[in-house]
Order: sequence, then C-alpha cells, then structure tokens
Amino acid sequence: MVMRSFAAGLSAFLLFVSVTVPAQSSRQQVKPGKIFVDSFGMGEDAEQLKISLGYELTRAGFKVVDYEQQAESKLSGLIVTRLEGGKQVKRVTVFLKDRSGRTIWNQDIGSTAVATRDSKDAIRQRAQEITRVLKRDAAPPAKKKSSKQ
Repeated sequence: MVMRSFAAGLSAFLLFVSVTVPAQSSRQQVKPGKIFVDSFGMGEDAEQLKISLGYELTRAGFKVVDYEQQAESKLSGLIVTRLEGGKQVKRVTVFLKDRSGRTIWNQDIGSTAVATRDSKDAIRQRAQEITRVLKRDAAPPAKKKSSKQ
C-alpha cells in the first residue's frame, strides 16, 4: 500500500515537472561553465548515475568539479525505474541550474526501454544520452555557410 502511494506520488511529480518545466527545444545556447553533479535521488541507481555522469561529462570536455562552491552550475534530477512489458525503463529528469538556482536547462530522458538487461549498462547509456544532449545544447549554433566565394 505504501509503495503504491509512493509510486503514484512519484508519477504525479514527474507529470507535474514535465508539464510545468518546458524542455529547451529552441536551441538556445546553454553555458554551463564548471559543473557540480549533485543528487539524482536515493539508492544505488541514483549514485551510479551521478558517478556515470561525472565520467561522461568529463570525457565530453565539460569541466566537472568536486565541490558545489567551485561550480558555476549544478546538475541534478531524479532517476526512476519502472517495468513496462517486463522490461526495465530508467527515466531521468535532469536540471541544470546556475549559481542563483535558476534552471538554465532541463531534459526528460528515457521514456523508452533500454536495450540491455544490465542495470548499470542502462544507467551508463542514460548518462551518455544526457551528456550528448547537453553538449549539443551547449554548442554555439551552427553558422550558416556563406554563398560568397
């Protein structure tokens, strides 16, 4: 009974977040600067995601710092695992906030099942996906090629 209430509350929260916080779809450039990777909830999946994100962000060329005081932005969110058709689905809602706490970027990643049976592999794939989207959104807009020669 308690787990159903918790799951219902969590589902309502995710629905609220996805409705009230629009994703950055206008391709406005995000400038994260030094990033502190914060919490993604409680439990092993949340801790694994935090570690994987730190690794993937660093590998992609972002500057990741160990202490929030050193950061220009903070990446945090929530990871939820649910079963759909007998397969685990790991969904991550992620927020990047500046020093003042203002959300400068957000995404909802993973509404489809991951093609792996290994939980840690699925989390690593979500971290790679988050990093790829953040890198795309942090890149300056592509310049149009001039027709002049």
